[in-house]
Amino acid sequence: MADLFSEVPLQEMLLSVQREIRQRHQVYTRLVNTGRMKIDFAARQIAVMEAIYATLKNLDDGKCPLSVSGGFCIGTDARSS
Repeated sequence: MADLFSEVPLQEMLLSVQREIRQRHQVYTRLVNTGRMKIDFAARQIAVMEAIYATLKNLDDGKCPLSVSGGFCIGTDARSS
């Protein structure tokens, strides 16, 4: 299997995640309003996607190394080390 990270530009990933967050807000709101999804579950799923976006954005901004484990990266600029 090819290295997908090198094949998909980070900016494309960020745009895709932003689009997914917008879609989740629209769809999950409708599902919660019709009783087909619990609000806590919807909020958690959106929060997870927002954390993914924040991690990718921090990676793009140079605030974390390319390999991330144990959570999303915040804090110092990894490129300045």
